[in-house]
Amino acid sequence: SELTPMSERAITSDRIEDAESVYLILYSNEASSEEMRAKALYQLGLIYMSEYNTHHSNAKAIHYFRKISAEFPDTLVAKKAGKRVSQVINRQ
Repeated sequence: SELTPMSERAITSDRIEDAESVYLILYSNEASSEEMRAKALYQLGLIYMSEYNTHHSNAKAIHYFRKISAEFPDTLVAKKAGKRVSQVINRQ
């Protein structure tokens, strides 16, 4: 899985809101590289697409993945995010 240990803990301990807050702070920090900011959004997408997340949301997962493609199209994460959108849509 591509989840970071923090993301995995958020899912297993039902602390999604805490993780979302941390990742959104990372994303909002414009001093960080585009790659790092995109990775923060990618983790949020993965968290919300996880079937183990009691707050699972295909809509939120797609939102975060598409945000990467829109705001950070030249990052390495953008290509993976596009694939994840298709994956989420296909399993609905």
